[in-house]
Amino acid sequence: MKDLFISNGVKRQFMFGDFTESMQKKSKELNRDLNISEINELSITGVTPNTVYRYLGDYKYKKTSDLWMDEFNFNSNGIAYGDLDNDGDLDLVTNNMDDNVSLYESKSANGLGGNFIKLTLIGPEKNRFAIGSKIKIKKGSEILYQELHNAKGYLSSVDHSIIFGLGEMDTVPKIEIIWPDGKSTFIENLPANNMYSFSYDEAIKTKNSDNVTVEPSFRQITSNEIGITYQHTENSFDDFENQILLPYSQSHNGPFISKADVNNDGLEDFFVGGAANQSGELYIQNSSGKFNKQNGPWSNDNSYEDLESLFFDFDNDGDQDLYVVSGGSEFPAGNEMFQDRLYANDGKGYFSKTTNALPPIFTSGQSVKVNDIDKDGDLDIFIGGRIVPDKYPYSPNSHLLLNENGSFVDVTNKNAPDIEQIGMVTDAIFVDYDQDGDNDLIVVGEWTPIQFLENENGVFEKISVSGLENSVGLWFSIAANDIDKDGDLDLFVGNLGSNSKFHVGNGKSFHIYCDDFDQSGTFDIVLSNTYKNELVPVRGRECSSQQMPFIAKKFPSFQSFAEANLTEIYGQEKLNNALHYEADLLESIFIENQGDGKFEIKKLPIEAQFSPIQDFEFLDIDKDGVNEILSVGNIYNTEVETSRLDASYGCVLKYGEDKFSIINSKLSGLSSKGDARDICVIKKGNNLLLLVARNNEALNIFEL
Repeated sequence: MKDLFISNGVKRQFMFGDFTESMQKKSKELNRDLNISEINELSITGVTPNTVYRYLGDYKYKKTSDLWMDEFNFNSNGIAYGDLDNDGDLDLVTNNMDDNVSLYESKSANGLGGNFIKLTLIGPEKNRFAIGSKIKIKKGSEILYQELHNAKGYLSSVDHSIIFGLGEMDTVPKIEIIWPDGKSTFIENLPANNMYSFSYDEAIKTKNSDNVTVEPSFRQITSNEIGITYQHTENSFDDFENQILLPYSQSHNGPFISKADVNNDGLEDFFVGGAANQSGELYIQNSSGKFNKQNGPWSNDNSYEDLESLFFDFDNDGDQDLYVVSGGSEFPAGNEMFQDRLYANDGKGYFSKTTNALPPIFTSGQSVKVNDIDKDGDLDIFIGGRIVPDKYPYSPNSHLLLNENGSFVDVTNKNAPDIEQIGMVTDAIFVDYDQDGDNDLIVVGEWTPIQFLENENGVFEKISVSGLENSVGLWFSIAANDIDKDGDLDLFVGNLGSNSKFHVGNGKSFHIYCDDFDQSGTFDIVLSNTYKNELVPVRGRECSSQQMPFIAKKFPSFQSFAEANLTEIYGQEKLNNALHYEADLLESIFIENQGDGKFEIKKLPIEAQFSPIQDFEFLDIDKDGVNEILSVGNIYNTEVETSRLDASYGCVLKYGEDKFSIINSKLSGLSSKGDARDICVIKKGNNLLLLVARNNEALNIFEL
């Protein structure tokens, strides 16, 4: 990665509320429309210093302007770089409006840098500068990589030579030049601190033992190849109508997939849920490895929003029945459309809807998990409440249901009172974390800590766990696997990630407050972070005043709102009375089980932090006896002032020697674009299928 130079130039602020008022006032005085010069005069301007950031690794930068260059104020609007003095480092030239050109000589050879290698490429006849070439240099376990594209701005070009900083490496063991037509040239053992020229027409032919085509582990296939026609179609609904300041939509949390052999033919089948006004679909696998869609009673339940589903034998008759959670935010709190559904299997893969097996529970949910918590030979149910519509982030009710001969009884108040208001549950898992012979419950959710509930003879009580004391996050998923092969289950927990405008640590914090601040009958959200050691609102005056009109009256200008802290806007008493959460960390994590009830949080590599992680899966894709960790995620439907969280194409991590390493998509073959929600692995003959469920899209399907 390269360091960054930012040409700041003129800072011209168009604060639209204040600016529009000033324009209207001036226009009224002159009794005519303003010309462009008069409009520019009304805007706030100032010339600012240019800025340099040094790359620190792991996609992190540090401002180093005061160390690397003067901080004179320039209206710079163009920059070029090149090795102007042929000393192996890049010098800078900026053009400045109404001023002289600035020339910056790089002094990296004097204490700040190391060795280098400089390459000039001569391309074929119609591309003499070899534009589009790629160069790879092997440096220990790292691969240094650059592409030759010299156009960096409007009518601008940089030097055509490519310079690599080598640090302490004094000999380059191997260079690969990939020409624009895909042909490669390999060069070995080049001394550092020299300049080299290579021609496409006189390419050096070097034997290269590493030049072997590696087949990726996964091959993407189309749905039609195996008979799957499913397409998730999200219904039109505006989550932001009553809570304008939501961080992201609460009606786009599906779809989910569940699998089982529903017709007892030895082949795995799967069910995938639908959005509101869309039926879920069941696919039966045949002996040729293809799938046939089979209708069922869920077709009559297409008005429900399907969230997580689960196959389990609720009536102990030897077949797999289907449980489907009803969720979403399209219906008012307490609506009967939030009633979950249970479909009984006749043993041949044909289902009927039960009418009295489940108690009436009208909570918008998301997750369902089953376990024989009272050890009576049948499976009991935990249902995680996801949201209270129009009251984000208030906690909905979660429930514990005991199985009594195929009918379920709500025993939450008696057996698990700590569960009832445990938070906005996104996922949960039953794990015998203390290895006492029964399964305990671990629950995660938005604005909650990672919560352990210990099972004592079917009664659950929330406990404190060593190592997880400060774990409030925006959690979306949890999974367990003995990744370090020490005999106990470790945990992987998906969080918001570090690639958003929200951050905690290093003097930054992220809060949420909620109350009816303007006494209008709706619940108002206030997201807040730290700026200059004060809490300030994340959202701007325009959106905030749409939710709470008193803000526009209290702060008549955009500037006055921008200069106010949270207390000045809402008042300390109202903030004290509001529901309040503060995030402790936002990164997705690995929790190592150290035994004796002790855990240690370790942040996953930076590549796993690019987007929220919605689900994990574990597969030994390289056949070395150790599972790799697969994850998918993203959130597309963010609020209007936040770009969507869409940077994940899926991630594959390998664990070894107490650390994680990334397996890139070319080696893994996993590149799953879209707003992913769930992963499901299904056996297909001697192979495995990886199904990725995506919001408002078809399934992504990969064959291992």
